[in-house]
Amino acid sequence: MKSIILILTTIFFICGGAHRGRIIGGENAAIEDYPYQVSIQYNDGFHFCGGSIYKPNVIITAAHCVFGLEAEKIHIRAGSNNRNSGGVIVTVKEIIPSENWNSQTIDNDIAILILTENLQYSDKIQPIEIAKQEPQPGKLAYSVGWGLTEENGKESPVILQAISIPIWERNDCNKLVKARLTENMMCAGVKQAGKSSCRMDSGGGLAVDGKLVGVVSWGEGCGKYNSPSVFANVPKYISWIQSKLN
Repeated sequence: MKSIILILTTIFFICGGAHRGRIIGGENAAIEDYPYQVSIQYNDGFHFCGGSIYKPNVIITAAHCVFGLEAEKIHIRAGSNNRNSGGVIVTVKEIIPSENWNSQTIDNDIAILILTENLQYSDKIQPIEIAKQEPQPGKLAYSVGWGLTEENGKESPVILQAISIPIWERNDCNKLVKARLTENMMCAGVKQAGKSSCRMDSGGGLAVDGKLVGVVSWGEGCGKYNSPSVFANVPKYISWIQSKLN
């Protein structure tokens, strides 16, 4: 168990001060409103990241969530807004992170999980389509997860949390994140403090108009003033995803 905790601690803080996904300032969410969202957990039930259903046996998440982990030691819970109960649990068969994932720059922070069996679709379990292009600045996006609700919190909420946040103009965001933004990243958030994604929301989806545009990746602190969250720019990876699934 100590080795598992060490691995997860390394994953969460791999960027030295940059947060790893949690929802701050959110509200309880029904899974029927976000049926693509899943909890990624160790087999002992420890939730550590989120993901999005893309195909019956395919989950899209962040590379930093699963890089270096053993597939047989993790599973996903789908179809429930409660990370501890309900829905269905399916084991992961294969982990496919981007070959260009860079833990220093956090670039190409995307991965695919292949499940051991297909999910059965229902009103609580549905796939989400990938947007064909990056959304325009100002578009309203939705981010959900089971991450901590306070920057220095000790335990993540049991019930799924959701926030609505606008997409940021790339140049404005880059000024605030110390010129670390690449074309494979995008920003969303509010200028005022108290509302953002953060640790243990990582890997969860950012949706605009019902389509997947981002994966929770990193940020400079959580819920701070003028501090947007950074997401993997999923439309950039459509060809990569298809090549791996083919």
